[in-house]
Amino acid sequence: MNLNQNKEKRSPLKNGPLRNAGQSLNEKIIDKFEKDISMPIIMVLFVAVLTIFEWVKYYTNSNIGPWFYTIILLVFFIYSLFKIIKANKEISNIKLGRDGERQVAESLEELKKIGYRVYHDILGNSFNIDHIAIGPAGAFTIETKTYRKKNGQDSQIYYNGDKVSIDGFVSGKEFKNPIEQARGQKYWLEGFINDNVKVKIKVTPVVIFPGWFVNNGNNNGEVLVFNDKAFVTFIKNKTEINLDKNQIDLIATNLEGYVRNF
Repeated sequence: MNLNQNKEKRSPLKNGPLRNAGQSLNEKIIDKFEKDISMPIIMVLFVAVLTIFEWVKYYTNSNIGPWFYTIILLVFFIYSLFKIIKANKEISNIKLGRDGERQVAESLEELKKIGYRVYHDILGNSFNIDHIAIGPAGAFTIETKTYRKKNGQDSQIYYNGDKVSIDGFVSGKEFKNPIEQARGQKYWLEGFINDNVKVKIKVTPVVIFPGWFVNNGNNNGEVLVFNDKAFVTFIKNKTEINLDKNQIDLIATNLEGYVRNF
């Protein structure tokens, strides 16, 4: 069940994310492609199909009549309408997830002021890690999950140390458990650091729900759960030193090399 498909829900994000460098040009490229490339191609294909049918009728001397084309057009119209409606819903959810990741990225910028190195959208062969933060308190993998809230309600997310509950929906039953996903990211980063830096450290996996109040009374398990602002505050309040500057730089250099060459 998709928690984002309820019409009675709203975005948890109060403000839109800051714009990225070159974003206006990127939007212009997309707009140009849709208006000046996609539509002409569709029009040419449509006319080509009608032309092919006319040539078939010409060579076979058949009297197909307008009803044949009407039925074909109706089938294409219904199919296209279904695809467009479905795509719009998917795009809406993708945009919400994108904006959530951008908001978390903005919050993580605060950690750079206290010696952390922060990376976003680290790709693997069959996965990606939304964010990685490496600093004095250690290394953190961060999975961002952005879900809509019900209108008129001050919803909360509950975490019991193993699963999260959102508006009565329990992870692992009604939707994929992000805690398991976060554990997998932790093991990947630990293996990467051990193989490339030859330093054995314990990576802390984190799941962040931007814009939500997270009731995380059981936040003492392997995976931590916060909203973006609470996580930054949590890191700022950590006083133990698990990595020195040389180790942080060495891990960061290897991770940057991986990202640039993936």
